[in-house]
Amino acid sequence: AQHVTKLLSSLLERARGTQTPSSEQKARKQKTEAGATGGADKLAELKRDASVVTDVMQYHEDPTRFLSLLPQLFEMLDVITSEDGGASFSADGDESLDQSLLSCILVLLQAHLGKKPEEEEEGKKKKKRKEEQSKGEEGLGAAIEQGIRMEAIVRCLRRAQAPQTRHDALLLLQALTAAHPRQVLKHVMTIFSFLGETGLVHDDHYSFLVIEQTLKSIVPPLIACGMQEEELLQVFVQSLLLIPAHRRMR
Repeated sequence: AQHVTKLLSSLLERARGTQTPSSEQKARKQKTEAGATGGADKLAELKRDASVVTDVMQYHEDPTRFLSLLPQLFEMLDVITSEDGGASFSADGDESLDQSLLSCILVLLQAHLGKKPEEEEEGKKKKKRKEEQSKGEEGLGAAIEQGIRMEAIVRCLRRAQAPQTRHDALLLLQALTAAHPRQVLKHVMTIFSFLGETGLVHDDHYSFLVIEQTLKSIVPPLIACGMQEEELLQVFVQSLLLIPAHRRMR
């Protein structure tokens, strides 16, 4: 786990170094083609390395060993989707880095939510150990919640061109709504606007099913955490014209 932590930290630093700030974009265009090729090679290498690291975490027999890295994964997603420089990561149409991060975060989050409590231990020493472990898990849960970057997921949704990227982001959104609905509530208008736009632009059966399942998954927790039903209905009324006519009666 320590080795993976170091690799992820290195990837994060490399990702920050690969960003192209908007203030420098014009200057970048004036660089030689050889320099541009070198930058493309570095980006391709970064994507390959990130894919290896995320695969190690999500396909490990015990993904919970890497839960402490969730904030760093969210931070990297934030870096590659940032408005000031994030466009360079998907300029070639390759969204594999987005997909690797989204799927890895989802697996680790599901592992965190699905952790089964250990069998009750007997004896004072074992009880004390269990209490200390419980406090550690509570601290980890708080760190994970604080590390969530909902803005990054929303930006990832809005810029995605590949259906797989959209679906991965929506699956992660569903899981986050179940675990941390108040985090999602802050961005609910943007999310619903995206869902309406997606239904209009990507009007295929599978995309519609994913959107439908997303709504079924996120609406009940949002209402449970304080969103008014009237406010929710108003969002759908405003989005009605964005929904293809043949989809409105489902």
